[in-house]
Amino acid sequence: MKDDSRPLRSVLDALLQGSPLQEGIQRQSAIELWPEIVGPEIARHSRAVSLDRGVLRVVVEGSVWANELQLLSPKILTAFRAQIGDDAIERIRFDSGSWNRRAHGDRRV
Repeated sequence: MKDDSRPLRSVLDALLQGSPLQEGIQRQSAIELWPEIVGPEIARHSRAVSLDRGVLRVVVEGSVWANELQLLSPKILTAFRAQIGDDAIERIRFDSGSWNRRAHGDRRV
């Protein structure tokens, strides 16, 4: 008797392929994985806030961080693709205009 069993993950991936549910899972995964992907130092100065049409939007503490992360974006994209798939994120947009220290855990005045 032939064993046609496949891991549950591969069955679910096949069922969800291209569905709105899969897009939602990828979107949430990208936001939640940001600190793990970039590490604690970068995560203290940035936060992934949305993934829409392949563009991951990340708010950063300032323009210096935005420039630095833009230079690192190919490595960051590679790490994301290894975690959540090749088609989830096409590019990353870094936005320094909406950073709010208090909202991101810095209580200094």
